[in-house]
Amino acid sequence: MSLLEKPAKGERWLTKAEQVKLLCQSVNDWNLWRAKHPQIKVLDLCGVDLSGRNLTEANLSHVELRGANLRCTILSSANLYFADFEGTVLDDTILDGAHTYRCIGLPAEIRLQLVGELIVSWGVE
Repeated sequence: MSLLEKPAKGERWLTKAEQVKLLCQSVNDWNLWRAKHPQIKVLDLCGVDLSGRNLTEANLSHVELRGANLRCTILSSANLYFADFEGTVLDDTILDGAHTYRCIGLPAEIRLQLVGELIVSWGVE
């Protein structure tokens, strides 16, 4: 269950389906929605199908993605701080430049690939 404060009077939170629709329609609108609702501490997108989507620069920090399908999803330069990837399908997912600080459940081979990319970008051999 997500850790949410109560919505302001006359306001309601987006349902999980509405959140997925917003994210898939426009990363920019998703990021604006996240910025306007900083009181939402954790978002639950467990089990959703985001396969093949271009989510470049999406703010997915503190998002629970356990069991989600992210196969062939582009997450370049996405904010993935504290995101939970336990059991998530990440086959052929593109994570170039993604911010993965304190992610949970990223497979070791993906973590090693991201560290290798950082070392190359710093010019260290």
